[in-house]
Amino acid sequence: MELRMDYQLALGGAVATAFLVESAQHRARQHQLMEQSRGLKQHLRRSGLHIEELQFSLQKTNQELHAAVEEIHRRDAVGSPAARELLNRQELAMEAQSIALEDRSKRNEVLLDSMERLLMMQSDQTARIQITLADVLQKLAMEPRQHLMLQDSVLVQEGGAAGRVTQSMGQRATEQFNAEVLADLFD
Repeated sequence: MELRMDYQLALGGAVATAFLVESAQHRARQHQLMEQSRGLKQHLRRSGLHIEELQFSLQKTNQELHAAVEEIHRRDAVGSPAARELLNRQELAMEAQSIALEDRSKRNEVLLDSMERLLMMQSDQTARIQITLADVLQKLAMEPRQHLMLQDSVLVQEGGAAGRVTQSMGQRATEQFNAEVLADLFD
């Protein structure tokens, strides 16, 4: 019986030892979980405080933003019509200036064309006058009795009727050319 007791005692001691070991491990694990729980609770409290700070900051920012939006609307209501009117006036002024510049450039082109035609006509007139003077000079040179002198590019003739004929031919050529020039200018 003694053996049996020892066996039962050993089995009871093993169970008690196992229970004590399990109990110690369970307490260690429970203590570890409690520490972890306390750490998580502290972290949760800190997170809650941080969230409250963020909410307070968000509310403050929201109030500032709302005040800024109201100020923008107020300023827009006050300054916007005047600014739009000023911009419209500036646009109209710029359009008027561009139209005036276009008109001015067109007038300048027309004026340059007219001056070019006038210059061409004047050069043609000068050429015709030179031809006419050369013809008159040649006719006068063919007449043997006349005495001719050229002074300052003007033909001077001694004698009465022949001088008047030459003068009237030059005047007619000049008048005809002037009439052509005026007709070309106003066409």
